Amino acid sequence: MEYTCGLCKDLKKNIIGELPVYFCRKTSVIIPQTTDENKVTFHRIPMNCPRSSREAHKSEKPAAKKYWVKLSNKSIYESFEKAK
Repeated sequence: MEYTCGLCKDLKKNIIGELPVYFCRKTSVIIPQTTDENKVTFHRIPMNCPRSSREAHKSEKPAAKKYWVKLSNKSIYESFEKAK
């Protein structure tokens, strides 16, 4: 069971201005996140997520902090570049 979008295979990154914005490839909806220069924190899965309830705990509220996924903006960029 996943509680955030941080490790989802459908997570996609785009740059708006100078900040990265993360969204879902399937829905094109921006993923709930907190972003700064160095890291992005994913803290929930939105209710409109197309994944099944067996694999994704969808919520309008943030998951418990122990489930938050914090990733380096640079490492996410590199992983998306490799996937192209």
